[in-house]
Amino acid sequence: IPDDEYQFEFIGQHDKGITNDDIESLDFRNCSLSKIPFGIDDTFKNIKKLMIYNSKLQTVTKFDLRQFKKLKVLYLSNNDIKFVPGDLFEFTKDIEIVDFSRNKIEIIGSSLLDNLNHLKSADFRENQRINFYYPENSPSKLKDLKEFIKKNCKPPLKNDKMLKKYGRDTD
Repeated sequence: IPDDEYQFEFIGQHDKGITNDDIESLDFRNCSLSKIPFGIDDTFKNIKKLMIYNSKLQTVTKFDLRQFKKLKVLYLSNNDIKFVPGDLFEFTKDIEIVDFSRNKIEIIGSSLLDNLNHLKSADFRENQRINFYYPENSPSKLKDLKEFIKKNCKPPLKNDKMLKKYGRDTD
């Protein structure tokens, strides 16, 4: 599907008394999504939890997440993500839980977690270059994770083969 047409149409019926406005969680499993579909918020405006598991997801950007204005939980585990931009949560600062475990992450923007004041848990286990878990309610582990990302993850690159590889700045 061409990028500009990468949208879904949701067809189905809710249980009696339930509307699209009552839906707070979306779960994509075992499908094939190279990126998060655009326009989900046209149908479901109150998504608080998004899970894309084992679905070959390759990329995620702040613009993909911008449509989820109430997002608190993001599970993108067991996919093919190699790059996590530092500005990913620019439009979703109320994130409480993130899970990027079992991907192929090679680069994380060093500012990824900087403005997530409500973060309770972050899982980056079993990736190519990062294997770190911040369990819920462990402020010292969160500090350790932020320091680890700052120290070990690539800063913004301007003229680098990684920039060409991912087609964008790394932070």
